[in-house]
Amino acid sequence: GIRDDLVTGVQTCALPICTVYLVETLSVMIQVVWFKRTRKRVFLMAPLHHHFEMLGIKEPLIVAGFWMFGGICLSIFLLGVF
Repeated sequence: GIRDDLVTGVQTCALPICTVYLVETLSVMIQVVWFKRTRKRVFLMAPLHHHFEMLGIKEPLIVAGFWMFGGICLSIFLLGVF
């Protein structure tokens, strides 16, 4: 029914928005696995937003970049679905 369609639509649109959180989580996983194998780091610091801070990028710019990344992922997803 209508309720099921609404729930499915919300869950489907939430997926590309969650890509930012997925990338942040994957950056930690990559850092841990790589460091255990090689004793070298992929990122200066994990999660990924701390890596950008360590590069000297200001926090508001990082937040804006992550918002844009999420928006781009959502746009690509919506173009692919419709």
